[in-house]
Amino acid sequence: MSSKRVAEVVKARELAQAFTLRRDLVDGLRAFVKAQGALSWPLVQFQSDPLGFVAFFFPWLTLLPNQVEFLLAIASHPQVACRSGNKAGKSLSIVLAALWFYACFPDARVVMMSSAAAQTDSVLWRQMSLILRRSAHPIPGTLAKLARSGFKADDLREIVGLSTDEAERVSGTSGGALMYIVDESSAPSFDELMFQAVVGNTAGTGTMRIVLSSNPTRASGPFYACFYERAEHWKLLHVDTRDVARYCDERGLSIPGIANGKRIVQWAAEYGGEDSPFFMVRVRGEFLLNEVGRIFPLDLITASQQRHSSTSDGDGELSIGVDPSGPAEGGDEYAFSIVRGYHHLGMFTFAGLTEDAAIDHILGFLRTYRNADECPLVNIDCVGPIGFALHRRVDAIARGASPPKRFKANAINATAKAKYEPQNYDKVRDELFAGLRKWMENGGSILSDHRLAAELHVMQWSQNVHGALKATPKEDIRTD
Repeated sequence: MSSKRVAEVVKARELAQAFTLRRDLVDGLRAFVKAQGALSWPLVQFQSDPLGFVAFFFPWLTLLPNQVEFLLAIASHPQVACRSGNKAGKSLSIVLAALWFYACFPDARVVMMSSAAAQTDSVLWRQMSLILRRSAHPIPGTLAKLARSGFKADDLREIVGLSTDEAERVSGTSGGALMYIVDESSAPSFDELMFQAVVGNTAGTGTMRIVLSSNPTRASGPFYACFYERAEHWKLLHVDTRDVARYCDERGLSIPGIANGKRIVQWAAEYGGEDSPFFMVRVRGEFLLNEVGRIFPLDLITASQQRHSSTSDGDGELSIGVDPSGPAEGGDEYAFSIVRGYHHLGMFTFAGLTEDAAIDHILGFLRTYRNADECPLVNIDCVGPIGFALHRRVDAIARGASPPKRFKANAINATAKAKYEPQNYDKVRDELFAGLRKWMENGGSILSDHRLAAELHVMQWSQNVHGALKATPKEDIRTD
């Protein structure tokens, strides 16, 4: 760890200690409220003291150093950007900041945004609902079930939640005190147009805050720019989840949703080491600066994974991809991938399958996933004698199937010359990967599988002697 990073960690820990002391200082106010029986809203006495606000309303919370630093930064700076690893308490920090602003400033309007409406509702809005239920003192307002309907006070102060693809609802927002909090602001949906809409809305506002927080999944876009060409205008924060885990382990803290040392070790094993791209972004909170030439850059993979929970699994045609392997122990695995339309339904791998067992799996997947009266497509990689023999048998079954059980078996020769764009791609395999990228760019959603993500991310384009694009060879993309 660099000397600069050590100094940052030490400072953050001192801030956490300051929050503990701040709890003692609100005892007088708590006694006053108990005697008088009421608070005067908005709570202007906490406008420059978010720690006092949290200590007064949520004394049961244990704030981590990075959460304290986050809240103090927002109180002191109009524009804050925080890049962070996973499981470091980011969502709680955002919710506490939103409630503090809502509670303390006249005519306050808080807009919380995330990359998808489901993310805003299931993570941020749920977290806020849980916090409000346990508040030591009531925070007045009507809380709707969905974030877009908001948390609203009688004096027109409000918090609403949107997704970053709802640009029409962001434009035109105004108020005497206005705060935008954008979670997952590294996502492609938070583009320069959306960023400029947010900045434009805060122009001329008496009290304004713009807060961007995210895994640094993309080395481009407005979130990335905050840390580089726009850095002088922003208060910049960095949270390494390893520091958070170390802090908790040293104090014996076990906080739901917060990583510990054991989880860090598990992530390192899953992601391929602490210097792997996924560990750097999702744990260390570092931008990746070498994405040029990758077929599937990290931001594309992450966006595709994030939309999986909100993508319909009932629309479009069903297709099953089969990558065969031999039955011998220690060989490659048979892989089956099931997709309907723009939704990745499942991925299954099996070692040592016989041909009969592979056919049983294919027919079983068809029974499980097909809709009535449809004719699914089974794509089989036919490179080599195993794939060729499997396709021949599956194709015979398909041709003899009655209409309710009909399907089509398609032979894929990935090593053959490109069929549709031979001027651009070398082999069929390269066309297929280009098609997969386009499918993901157009809204395709993949499962959040570490191994799948790692195998996609490692792939890069190269060129043959004629200038056609070639994907990284299969033997170079395997991960354990």
